[in-house]
Amino acid sequence: MVTMDLRADLRRATAAVHEELDASVGQFNDRASYGRYLHNTLAFRERIEPALAQSTIWSTPSLLDDLHADRDDLELAVLPAKLPVNAITDASRQIGAFYVLEGSCLGARLLVRRAEAIGLTGLFGARHLAAQAGDAGRWRNFLSLLDRAEDLDPARAIDGALAVFEVALAIYTEKIGERSQGV
Repeated sequence: MVTMDLRADLRRATAAVHEELDASVGQFNDRASYGRYLHNTLAFRERIEPALAQSTIWSTPSLLDDLHADRDDLELAVLPAKLPVNAITDASRQIGAFYVLEGSCLGARLLVRRAEAIGLTGLFGARHLAAQAGDAGRWRNFLSLLDRAEDLDPARAIDGALAVFEVALAIYTEKIGERSQGV
């Protein structure tokens, strides 16, 4: 059985890259900067969601439809989709990947408030944030799963978490949203 130590190990091992990603995501204080954030988030989810789609240990609700609708609301250009990463089939690496995705739901609560400050809501432009932040119990449920999980390799779980952070960091530092139009 995995103990609370895996949570602490995941948090400790990903702290630096998490901080770097938070800085790369940056602040959005107008629709142009939000548009860049939205394009990057869409590119990230288009890569990660398919990689975890076949998981039988946990599933994170897809944000892709909401992200596309948000992009359409803001009349942003459709950028070419990135190729998805390879499927993550190892249970330990999946747990690490889901740790990152579920943890991002906590951050989405703050981002919802930022979006509201620039006139975006769960009905227009910020659907994906509302969906992501909407289920306060998901994080607790995921931690419960993490605590009950057996036969996980902590090193591989950390590897999975770091891999997902690195994909996100590569996308957000690429600044693909700089090419967006119609904001």
